[in-house]
This record gives sequence, C-alpha cells and structure tokens, in this order.
Amino acid sequence: MSTLEGEIIVTDDKDFGELVFRKSLSNCGVMLLRLHGLSGDARAQIVLNVIVEYGTLLEKNFCVLRLTVFDYGIKR
Repeated sequence: MSTLEGEIIVTDDKDFGELVFRKSLSNCGVMLLRLHGLSGDARAQIVLNVIVEYGTLLEKNFCVLRLTVFDYGIKR
C-alpha cells in the first residue's frame, strides 16, 4: 500500500478496494476503476478528467468510476 502523502491510488483490483473500504484502512484516496472494454488511453483520459474536475474532493475518499451504457433495444 502506498505510504506517500497526498497520493491517490488508482486501481482496478476489487480486492484492494475492499481492503481499504470495508476494513477502513487509512489511505490518501482510492479510485476503483470499473471501465471494462475501454482502451488504456480511454481509461487514462477518463481518470485524468475526473482528477481535474474533482481534485481535492478525491483526497481521503473512495470512489468508483463506472462506464454505464444503456441499450433500450430500439428497433429501426
């Protein structure tokens, strides 16, 4: 686990997220990625956008980034 102050941990490892969230382990912030099916570049851009937009709100918090796509089955 990172011990550097001010570092936000970005991971797609649910087990690591559980260690921090459920076990209430001290952390500087964790961003759990649930962005399946996207390229590494797309995932990196989303993470960057979230950090730019929410910056200090991420510190000492746990967040989950999810890609949600709705398919309503509309026939053409």
